[in-house]
Formats: sequence, structure tokens, C-alpha cells
Amino acid sequence: MKKALMAVMVLAGLGLNAQRGPGPGHGNHPGKEMSAEQAATLHSKRMTLALGLDDRQQKEVKALLETEFQWRKETHEARKANRDSTAKADPEARYAHMNARLDHRIAFERDLKEILSEAQFDQWKKHQHRKKGRKEHRRQKGHHGK
Repeated sequence: MKKALMAVMVLAGLGLNAQRGPGPGHGNHPGKEMSAEQAATLHSKRMTLALGLDDRQQKEVKALLETEFQWRKETHEARKANRDSTAKADPEARYAHMNARLDHRIAFERDLKEILSEAQFDQWKKHQHRKKGRKEHRRQKGHHGK
């Protein structure tokens, strides 16, 4: 009887999980299929709506985001190509990647700060902190796909 009950519970759990379908963190995210230009266009439009960007700001933000998304794609592909599936990542390579990523992030924020007004930049920063907090919350709850 216990085995039958356990089997029903496992099948019910699998059925509920199967209904979730693909989404962020499940390896089938539509954003990964977009070009850097497409992603930058959508993201700059979202920022225009959220921050009230004027035409000049929207164009400059879009150009900045295009280079950002292209850089991300290139570094992701390079790391993917250099990754050895059987060995753990080299600590020096990991440090170099994290250092380059942070340098790039600092430069991105400096450039964005030049484009946005002080109030818009502050609003963008607050949104980034909220977004990071939600991501951390999901990761702690075990909802992250890794």
C-alpha cells in the first residue's frame, strides 16, 4: 500500500512539474534566440516606458545595449567553447572572467549614467536592485533551473 501511495505521489509531482513548461531558467528561453539588435530594441523600449526616455536617449541606450548584448553573447560562446565538461573550471580563468565582467559592467553603468538624467539613473538602479533581489529569492527557493 505504501509503495502504491508513493508511486501516485511521484506521478502527481511529475505531472505538475511537466505542466510548467519551458520558461526562464529552463533552457528554452526565447531571449536566447534573439539577435543582439532585437534584444536591445525590446529592452530599450521597456526602458523608455519605465523611465520616460526621449528620442535621443532611446537611440543612445539602444546602441549601448546592442554592444552589451553582443559582448555577452560573444563571451558566453567563448566560455562555452573553452569549457571542458569533465574538469572543474580553472580558478585563474574564473577570476579573469569575473574581473572582465565586472570591468565591463562598470563601464556600462558609466556610459548609461551619461545618457540618463540623475533621476532616471536612480530609478534604473532601484529597479536593478529589485530585480536582483527577486532572482536571489527564486534561487534560494529552488526555482532556478540549475
